[in-house]
Amino acid sequence: MFLSRSMCFSAVRNLTVSSGHTRQFLCHTQEGQFSLLIREPDQPDNAKSLKVAIVGLPNAGKSTLANQLLGKKILLDTPVLSFLLSRHNLKKSFTEDPSKCLKEADLAVVLVDVSNKWTRGELGYVMLDCLNRNPTVPSILVLNKVDLLTNKSILLTITEQLTEGMVNGKRIPNVKWSEKRPYRKSIIRNLENSETVCRDGLEKPHGWPHFKEVFMLSSIDEKDVETLKKNLVKYAKPGCWQYHSHVVTDRSPEDLCINIIKEKMLELLPEEVPYCIRPEIELWKISTDGVLTVSVKLNATRESHKRLLTGPKNHTISRICIQAGQDLMKLFMCSVRLSLVPMLRK
Repeated sequence: MFLSRSMCFSAVRNLTVSSGHTRQFLCHTQEGQFSLLIREPDQPDNAKSLKVAIVGLPNAGKSTLANQLLGKKILLDTPVLSFLLSRHNLKKSFTEDPSKCLKEADLAVVLVDVSNKWTRGELGYVMLDCLNRNPTVPSILVLNKVDLLTNKSILLTITEQLTEGMVNGKRIPNVKWSEKRPYRKSIIRNLENSETVCRDGLEKPHGWPHFKEVFMLSSIDEKDVETLKKNLVKYAKPGCWQYHSHVVTDRSPEDLCINIIKEKMLELLPEEVPYCIRPEIELWKISTDGVLTVSVKLNATRESHKRLLTGPKNHTISRICIQAGQDLMKLFMCSVRLSLVPMLRK
């Protein structure tokens, strides 16, 4: 369960590279977004492009990093409950998705939350299998949320473990840990029936010895993301741009609105409730003075879920509405009037 959602939300993003700063737009109408998407790319003569796959465990910060790189809150990373996985038999497809994602990418960014002491010491056999299945795709390791560590000295140990003591084909200098562990030349490609990944009978590896670089990100320092972005550019390859430089996302404004509402429900509603409520846009209107008016039905299948959604004296749904409305204003850069209507649909 803990691996599946991260793989589903591994996203291939296009990173266009240009010498100047361009203004990027998020249209708040389908017509405007469509016209923007079909505009001929304004690429320079020496155009380059880069497809980046961001992979990692749930809550590692994949969506946050992607949004920071894009400069807009576009992606939403939602955890999946174990009962949903078993009910819909999603595990196999979820673990297959990252391998397909990496296959289409020019660069893999493996994101690890170093504040999680339970998962920071190893990449996991599914992740290792995905990397091993795509050996021609260069990969970098990004250690996220380093500001949450009180003892920064363990970052070296974590790096040693996740890289097997090797970075860019060279052994990390002055690393006693990596000297004690024999270097593994191969990893079994099919790991479905076994967690033992070494052909030579050695203990399973914790990391990937083929990372090109290692970066560390602080959740409170935007300079770290800018440094990472500048380093990503050097992996760009000569190629045509897929979209005009003004395009931020190919998703519709309605989809972005729905995702923001889902995010707020995930933050404010308990357990399985947010997964059982289906948002449905009823009204999307732009006034002559540029105000966006949106009305969304929140369809619940149980009366108990509807009560939890509204909360005492409509307190919960009011918080969802206020927070979602604020995010929509930041996203579309206009005034937004958002109304949420709880409905019972059996």
